Amino acid sequence: MGFRVIVITGNHDLYLSSSNEFSSLPFLSKFSNILHVKDTAKEIEIDGTKVFLVPWISDVEQFIADGPKTDAKVCIGHFPLTGFRMNKSSKVMDEGIPEAALTSRFTTVISGHYHMRSQKVDGGKNVFYTGSPYQLTWADAGEARGFSVFSFNGDELVGVEHVDNKNCIRFVNLIYPQVFAEEEIRGNVINI
Repeated sequence: MGFRVIVITGNHDLYLSSSNEFSSLPFLSKFSNILHVKDTAKEIEIDGTKVFLVPWISDVEQFIADGPKTDAKVCIGHFPLTGFRMNKSSKVMDEGIPEAALTSRFTTVISGHYHMRSQKVDGGKNVFYTGSPYQLTWADAGEARGFSVFSFNGDELVGVEHVDNKNCIRFVNLIYPQVFAEEEIRGNVINI
């Protein structure tokens, strides 16, 4: 196969939130082009950029106490960071990994876990939540979903492109007697 795929285990891939032992992803080992980061962090190089990859962390306190063992400046993982929202209607998360536990070691942190795409830039440190690739519940209604493309020059983040997913099901709120287009309702979940 002509391309490499990197899969980082997240909490929804696991049977237990307290362990990475039982996962829905063992079948990935059948594909030679897939790197699966299962239960321990791994440092790799992507196009000349050193990247630290971190799967779901079941023991947050131990992760913080041990600290990442890498000199990479870019970290990609599945983190429950404090100070971010799951979606627009949720409260700011106050449990999990303090943002500073990662930004003190990395200049760019890219994470999954929270459904809403969000970003914080502070003192040259970048934290991005890519968000889910499609809407999952009514709490996601009205929010863009898709994927993000990050460009680096060595360790320096030089660009981010967000690509919205216009093809998957969406949760759409409509107000009667509002006039709406067929593409707003076809194949979507509608609340009037």
